[in-house]
Amino acid sequence: MTPTRYADGVPKLQSRRPLASIYIRLSGAADEANTSREGMEEDARGVVANLGADVYAVHYDDGISGSVRDRPEFLAWLDDARSGTAQILVPYHGDRITREGVNAAAMVLDVIEGKDPATGAVVRPPVRFVSVDDGLDSERDAESFRWRFVIAAEVGRAELHRIKQRALARRRRLRAKGRVQGGRRGWPFRAVPRDDGKGMRYEPIPAHADAIRWTLEHLRAKGTKGDIVREWVRRGLKPKGTKKAEKEGRETYWHMTPITRILSNPNIYGAQMHGDDVIRNEDGTARIDEQQAILTYTEYRELQHLLGLRATRRNRPDPDTEALVDFFYCSSCDRVMYPHRPAAGRTWTYRCRGGVGVCPNPVSVVMTWAEPFVVREFRERLGDLPIDPGGWEPDVYTPDPAVVATLTEAIQAADERLKEDLEDEEALKVVRQRRDLRARLATIQDAAAESSAEAVIQYRETPPGQTYWEAFLAAPTIREKGDLVALAFNGKVTVHPGRPGYWDPKRLVWDGDDD
Repeated sequence: MTPTRYADGVPKLQSRRPLASIYIRLSGAADEANTSREGMEEDARGVVANLGADVYAVHYDDGISGSVRDRPEFLAWLDDARSGTAQILVPYHGDRITREGVNAAAMVLDVIEGKDPATGAVVRPPVRFVSVDDGLDSERDAESFRWRFVIAAEVGRAELHRIKQRALARRRRLRAKGRVQGGRRGWPFRAVPRDDGKGMRYEPIPAHADAIRWTLEHLRAKGTKGDIVREWVRRGLKPKGTKKAEKEGRETYWHMTPITRILSNPNIYGAQMHGDDVIRNEDGTARIDEQQAILTYTEYRELQHLLGLRATRRNRPDPDTEALVDFFYCSSCDRVMYPHRPAAGRTWTYRCRGGVGVCPNPVSVVMTWAEPFVVREFRERLGDLPIDPGGWEPDVYTPDPAVVATLTEAIQAADERLKEDLEDEEALKVVRQRRDLRARLATIQDAAAESSAEAVIQYRETPPGQTYWEAFLAAPTIREKGDLVALAFNGKVTVHPGRPGYWDPKRLVWDGDDD
């Protein structure tokens, strides 16, 4: 007699009684505290005993959705019948075997009836199907069983759809109230109970918030990124995931990639996040939690600006004159010129972005000749003149209220349409339209917020009587120096060809001046 391994792992001789294979699917992964698993198995074993059979195996799928067809234990359960080892299949719930409806029900029926799924021909003896919870039995009435089994499968599919709809509706209600369900907690924050006692909210960890504010001040003072890393280490701050790494025997350390990711996250100015997306109000503006904010939005934009400048400052020969990036233009193709980093011992230059093969006659100019000359020219033209604050006001972008209202109404109309009983294809089309409308509205509102913030950053309050040259020396960022220099030359200097190795100021022509 062939030895068979039972569910308890003890080899026993092949029983003359029929063998039953039990299948139980749990919605959540079971642990030691889960008593329903033991109770469900006990009930299933009782059904098997009443049928005069022995248990061959017990299969569990813990925490795997019924909409997943290739669940490991589900397939192993069906294989017990396909191989002829088990003559009875015993699931706990007949309607929880699958959440796919008739699609997966047909696969199970082929196994029960012993049919080949490709040809439909009977290729092995049929097996008995008996469910514990709802009493489905394939031997009582074959026709009635088929109807009941298919209906149970469709009920399971419909129930899954209702569960998804309830979950989505709950998320919509939470988002409408400025709350989200789950998600990743940002490094600067900790979760605390909400003031109204419903759910949790994020608040800044004081040490982490101080480090972020210090970083902004450090970059304003033209500090380096390396100093940021060293300061965060000196403060004893730990990267996210340190506890898990320590348990696994791994070391964690700071470098600029995770720090930049933290500093670039909108949640540090209080934006409510859902995954990687900013939660929006109905008018498309970002939803802000003032209790979560570490920086103001203007400070956040300035921080992004300074992080970008630090990336372009590397190894520049003269930090005091490096204000002219995106300022020089090639006379041949009118493309903006870029600062070219030379090999060791060579000279920095501005070069045409077109290059050989694209630009008919690409030009270059030595940086240490061109930049000081332009700055001196700026001082001669505007340096001693007092700044007129009224003439220094930027054009701040303001969204057209009519456009905002039209997009908002279109989004609301799409929301109403999705409440109707639409066909899947039509519903998907409406969802895509609503997504595009929300993206357009968010783009408009973000542009307005950024424009306002940049105005504050680039055009600070000017002390009475301050000259342009004094403002140039006091400007805290390279971009602000460049904006001041651009006032003297209408924002553009065209570079003409010249003799290699010799400096001729006539090669530079200011926009609006005569050649």
